[in-house]
Amino acid sequence: MDKIILTDIDGVVFDWHTAFVRWMELQGYSSTGVIHHDAEIHNEFGISLQEATVKREEFNASMACSVLEPMRQSQTWIKKLTKKDIILLLLHH
Repeated sequence: MDKIILTDIDGVVFDWHTAFVRWMELQGYSSTGVIHHDAEIHNEFGISLQEATVKREEFNASMACSVLEPMRQSQTWIKKLTKKDIILLLLHH
């Protein structure tokens, strides 16, 4: 039987959050430093959920989202897993 790992890449393989915060700051927003799950990103910027959803969609469609930095050690672990013939299915929404 094949071993398969299915995972989201944002926040697991790539550092989506740091890139999003930097992009928002370039848009004139300021982080409040509130610790949250990314589904509650509106709390970090003190904006409505609706506005945060629009900004998230803009960011995800932008060039900034296409050059995300890898999460610490993600490249190392991906190489180790693939050497063990583990199939990785990586998702981004």
